[in-house]
Amino acid sequence: MKYTLILFLFYFGWVGCHPKPVQKPVKPIPTKPEDSVVLWKIPLFQDTAPRDLIHFDMLLNSHNQLVYSLGTQGNPYNYETLRCIDVKTREVIWEWTGSALQSWEVIGDLAYINQGRIHDCLNLLTGDVIWHNSHENISGEPFSSHYKDLIFSMQDYGSSQEPNRTDFRIANIHAGDWQIIFTSQRNAEGYSGSVQAPTAYIDSLGDTILVFQDRRYGMQLNPWYKIELKAYNLTQRKMVWENFNISNEVSNIVNPPRIDEAKKRVYFYTDETAFCFDLETGAEIWKVDSGLGGNLGGSYFLHDGKLMTINDGGMFMALDEETGTILFSEKQGGCCVENAKIYGDRIYFTDSEIFIADVNTGKRTWKYWGIGDFRGGVAVDEANKVMYASTDYFLYCLKLPEY
Repeated sequence: MKYTLILFLFYFGWVGCHPKPVQKPVKPIPTKPEDSVVLWKIPLFQDTAPRDLIHFDMLLNSHNQLVYSLGTQGNPYNYETLRCIDVKTREVIWEWTGSALQSWEVIGDLAYINQGRIHDCLNLLTGDVIWHNSHENISGEPFSSHYKDLIFSMQDYGSSQEPNRTDFRIANIHAGDWQIIFTSQRNAEGYSGSVQAPTAYIDSLGDTILVFQDRRYGMQLNPWYKIELKAYNLTQRKMVWENFNISNEVSNIVNPPRIDEAKKRVYFYTDETAFCFDLETGAEIWKVDSGLGGNLGGSYFLHDGKLMTINDGGMFMALDEETGTILFSEKQGGCCVENAKIYGDRIYFTDSEIFIADVNTGKRTWKYWGIGDFRGGVAVDEANKVMYASTDYFLYCLKLPEY
């Protein structure tokens, strides 16, 4: 009994006091000869067992270190890990774990992490939490956007199908000093409001103007759904214009509208229709039904006089910014397009594979299939001619194709 007690105390004393070992760099797995584009690939975890992962996004910070997300859904709960590695040594520099990400906004080397009720700001060089706060219970999935040092978060309350109200919150990313600038509530017709994340610009008087959509729900009304587009003067805290009922088309689009300040126009997508409005008055200039079906606005851009989007059917489409004329429509991937990004004259996105297309013609120029499905988009380092992408099993570093 005496010796048993000594062993018991020794074992638990060692477990309680033993320091956590420093994580060593993960050795890259050798690539096959046919994978000549792969510079290295490393496992996301110590084992390669299948996991139900959610890849949110990835980026390179100012020290050219790769920051990427690993999210797991299911029992016992959802969580999200952000990991930062040295791309030369593959050494893990820092990790942060929170609840499931809804969205994030990156300004310099700071990242605002929107987890619904919980909000954090991280330093992307160190992984340190700059500030942390939480809001009261909400419904639905809140989304966010940013402009300069300002971050915006929309918080729905009540039923996710018909929220009672939406609080439009704003903060400086350095301070996390959240304040509600206005609330969208049920209107005189009986429609509830659900404000989505805004885009912003500075007008001729130097005022900051926010442009955003307000979804209106009325389950007992006809029509039961409509979309409004609004402009709000943040400097003077008053509405500039409101375009009521631009569409009754049920829309899943949460991305902010796109603005061309020089042409004084604002562009907006519902699931199947593209719109152009006057930036100063909200008057409609043109609208175009794509005829493609599917969610158009998951990723959309203004680029070189063209309004571009890739719908959730993998169709890459470009419209003339002036007239709305469809310039091209080219099939790319399947049905899970994620995080399309434009670098130079190329657009990159993941959809089980990695795809690259020419932004001038819409033609697919390159694709790559790895071990598992690529998700969450890519991070491109044009200076070193490489890109980074992740499947459910591995993190890849690949050569940028030469053409």
